[in-house]
Amino acid sequence: MKVMVDIDGSEDSSRAYEYAMNIYLNEEDEIQIVVIAKVVPSNGSYFFEASNATAREEAQKLKKEYEAMVDAHPCLQRLKKKPTIMVVEGTDPRKTFLELADKVHPDLTVVGRHSFASTRRASRKLSSGSFSNYVPERTPYEVHIVD
Repeated sequence: MKVMVDIDGSEDSSRAYEYAMNIYLNEEDEIQIVVIAKVVPSNGSYFFEASNATAREEAQKLKKEYEAMVDAHPCLQRLKKKPTIMVVEGTDPRKTFLELADKVHPDLTVVGRHSFASTRRASRKLSSGSFSNYVPERTPYEVHIVD
């Protein structure tokens, strides 16, 4: 099984990471951890360039933090392939995640709850606009939203 999980540094995404790391069923499974650096078109503006540089630095810092967590995770004992962590850039993290999913073709995507019922097929939304609302409505892939 191929699993793709979004990490943004929030407690919700940390729980999604733990969930994804613990659902491995066999040694052939693989997981891809995605960190999205939210950037804006700069058009040469120093302010936007500085903002984008900060977003890139924060994404790289988060990647390093999760690399250490992956290295220390007990699930590594039973896997052939170490989880990969990738940093991608995009102006809208939701769309960026979906575009990446279309390239990766995961069997399962995992995101942290931000205000959505607990399964992809659930219809009860508590608020709109969040990552966990957007992704399940627009992807053909199985989505688990983790509390």
